[in-house]
Amino acid sequence: MKHYICGAVCGGLAAAVWLSVGDTLWQHSFFDRSPSNRLTSGTDSLTTPLSEPGDEIPLSGPISSSQIAGNPDLHPPISSPPPVRAGETQRSEATPAEIAAPSPPELTTQAEPTTQAEPTTPVEPEAAIACVGTAFGASCLSEEGEWELYTPDNSRLSTADIRDLAICSNGAVVFAHTAGLDILQEDRWTAISSETWDSDSAVTVVECLDDGTIWVGYDEGLSQFDGSDWTHFERSVLGTPASSPVDMAGDTSNRLWVLTPQTIALFDRGNWTTYSPGAGLPQQDTGLVGIAIGENGRPRARDGDFNRSLRFTGERWVVRDVDQPAGVTGFAIDARDSEWIGSEEEGAWVYSRGGAVVQDRDSSNLSSNQVLAIATDASGRTWLGTSWGLNVFDGREWIAYHMNTADLPDNRIVAIAVAGEGPRLPEPLAPLPGALVGTLVQAGEPFADTLVEVCVDTLDEMRRGPSPCANQLEFYAAITDIDGQFTFSALPTGRYRLAFLKNGEWTQIEAGLSDDPLSRVLVTPGNITNIGSLDIIP
Repeated sequence: MKHYICGAVCGGLAAAVWLSVGDTLWQHSFFDRSPSNRLTSGTDSLTTPLSEPGDEIPLSGPISSSQIAGNPDLHPPISSPPPVRAGETQRSEATPAEIAAPSPPELTTQAEPTTQAEPTTPVEPEAAIACVGTAFGASCLSEEGEWELYTPDNSRLSTADIRDLAICSNGAVVFAHTAGLDILQEDRWTAISSETWDSDSAVTVVECLDDGTIWVGYDEGLSQFDGSDWTHFERSVLGTPASSPVDMAGDTSNRLWVLTPQTIALFDRGNWTTYSPGAGLPQQDTGLVGIAIGENGRPRARDGDFNRSLRFTGERWVVRDVDQPAGVTGFAIDARDSEWIGSEEEGAWVYSRGGAVVQDRDSSNLSSNQVLAIATDASGRTWLGTSWGLNVFDGREWIAYHMNTADLPDNRIVAIAVAGEGPRLPEPLAPLPGALVGTLVQAGEPFADTLVEVCVDTLDEMRRGPSPCANQLEFYAAITDIDGQFTFSALPTGRYRLAFLKNGEWTQIEAGLSDDPLSRVLVTPGNITNIGSLDIIP
């Protein structure tokens, strides 16, 4: 089977992609990510061993910028990404007058629970482990710093698409995914289907309290599990009939705080108290995104849409305006009581009494500016899940882990949970590369002397660099030979996005290559991944 691609400029700035898969023709514009242009059908790539005796890769590996510069018909010279220097970029935090919200009304439970749960006894000491979740499974670090990979292929994990994680005080790891929950404790797996709480939706957030109870949030509400029985609550108990839980946090008094975009709800010994605009929160629009517990045992929250910080005094919420990045993706508080904000494009911002410090690729050796998940441990470290790797900050420097240096199922980390003081950080594993090959043809003829790039991170659709991959910490380039074949002979293990240059425009090779929803191609250690022939339609 061939995959047909059109890299022509169709009367605009964006290149269009056409792929023929079976009898279906798909189109994609590199700069148009609308659902109508999404490609969802594809086939698996062919993977063969790389290091068999006598095997040789027919073409050279990634080319240098000088080679590209020597060919004026290709792309302008690609310079290596600038060296990353550790440092701090100071940004002042705005300190307008605080807004004292009125005391909230006490609300009784608005939906009768189906079962009254009795708390279980916590187990001490807390396990010092960490787990990360991806769309292809999860991986955990033991207290001694040993990796353990979990996928449906090598464990009893029900599905690979992890949405959230929690680690209970008894050492149980809770994997929340599109099919419900899996609970792993001392090598014993327990699968809980989302049908348990009569929901067809995936779990969006999970939290484990110190008493051992597990809470799960989903579109229709949330549920509590005490180890044997479930208690179900409709989302009306959260003070809003239309919004679902987006974050949860358990405090030192074993109370649960639940965040929706518009409200904050407290569950304490069987009773619900809600805080909403005009009733415990300021009479303002809100876009709440994260909640965490400070060193005094009281919660704090962040409003990502309207740049506000919220603190609970014990009786009321106090709100103030703050300077923070656009596109807030996560919120956490570390052992030093500093607040961490993750963002879509501006790395992580750290707030302390001295102001705000930006941690990104320019000011430190963060591997990506797109932060997808944040967690902290009792030893003072901060764990960031980014679009390209796991990053851990020990207060002095960042340590990065990727698929080629750790047992990770993917470099895109969407969930993190860390218990206690966290595990010992292992040394990165020795990388073992793989290879990626493919062929570009047009009207049956080889498409030679064409620049092809593979990117480790999200492609830059705003074209802020000379190519889609140029703004990334690492990327690789090759030129097709007289047969139209391109070869990357020494790629680190990982999942890659591909693009090629035609007539001065870049086209992303997006569909028909793998089952990855982000249209990435998996390169495995010691193997050659052959994506086959790609026919460019003029």
